[in-house]
Amino acid sequence: MMHEEARRFIEGALNATAKGLEPVVSARLLELMPGVPDWTTALAYKDQQAGRRMERYNPRDLALMLRALTEHLGTLGYPFSDILDRQAVNCARELRDCRNRWAHMDEFTIAEAYRVLDSAETLLRAVGVEEEAAEVEERKREALSVMISEQVGQPAEEGAAAEVSATTSNGPRRAQPTVTEQDIEQARRKHSL
Repeated sequence: MMHEEARRFIEGALNATAKGLEPVVSARLLELMPGVPDWTTALAYKDQQAGRRMERYNPRDLALMLRALTEHLGTLGYPFSDILDRQAVNCARELRDCRNRWAHMDEFTIAEAYRVLDSAETLLRAVGVEEEAAEVEERKREALSVMISEQVGQPAEEGAAAEVSATTSNGPRRAQPTVTEQDIEQARRKHSL
């Protein structure tokens, strides 16, 4: 079940990243290539020069957007080098790898999903796409809650881990530990590089 939950978190991160990046990538490449009808022309040309060919270059394809952020595009050089810092470029590279693994049905842990969500949020904030970054940040909190619940040994509830209490035939028993802000911070430090 965790495999499916991790993939769901990653799918959400990838979708939000694609939605947020598309207008940014499009605007930047069309600014550098006036008169070209579609920003994917730069990638199509690069692939043609390398002897590779794709049937269709969809401007909403996250894989293409991440390539545009991370690859040298002929005379355009690295078109985002003056916009993205090294951390953001590394996040884009990590998301490229993750998107490929996700598309090929690889398994992911919740910790890996959290890392992907963190990279997506960092990249989206780097390009100034706050709405999608906030959406990813919320998913990141949910993944963190699941991760903490796994460590504490209690089920995660929608939105956040909560105190679990129960009653036995002998009367009330002690409540399970409550996940605190300190627990969350420790988990963040443990699962961040």
